Amino acid sequence: MKTGAVWLITILLLGVVASGCIGGEKETTPTQTSSAGVSQTQATSAEVQLTGDFTKDVIAIGKVLEQNGINEVKFSAWGSGDPNSVMRVYGIVEAARRINRVWEENGIKVKIVITDTHYVASFQDAYQEYLSKQPLGQAGDFFVNSYAFLSTLADEGYILDITDYANAYKNVIDDFYPSLIEASKFNGR
Repeated sequence: MKTGAVWLITILLLGVVASGCIGGEKETTPTQTSSAGVSQTQATSAEVQLTGDFTKDVIAIGKVLEQNGINEVKFSAWGSGDPNSVMRVYGIVEAARRINRVWEENGIKVKIVITDTHYVASFQDAYQEYLSKQPLGQAGDFFVNSYAFLSTLADEGYILDITDYANAYKNVIDDFYPSLIEASKFNGR
């Protein structure tokens, strides 16, 4: 289960990195000049289709980032809970390390940098701090907290829907207790 948890966190991190690459990056190329002398452009998309093969997906995402001139991806990780829960934050750090290793081994010049880790014991205190800092852009990129706050955070638009990423990695998700997966869903996703 511990290895599965690290893989799940790695998939989540991959999902966040990929959200900037999958179907979102557009390049423009000149196609023709109008009679007014204005160059018209046509948008082309650089998309990464997740395969469910972690290494292939990480390489593909790294290449798209590199092609778009991105050589560093910065994240911060916040967490809360009992003393053992600090491992959730360190799981994010471990996930970044694993992705960085794949990129380095494959000559991709992109690196994930964890800029900050923040941990408090109280779920409620962490939640209130997150809510006060998120609108200002000062909260953690990853917020590891209780599922009890999921619906409010989702309603506010603070949570990335990772359903498509989870579906691509169904073999990893299937290693978790179904009740844990169900508790982490919002509106069936």
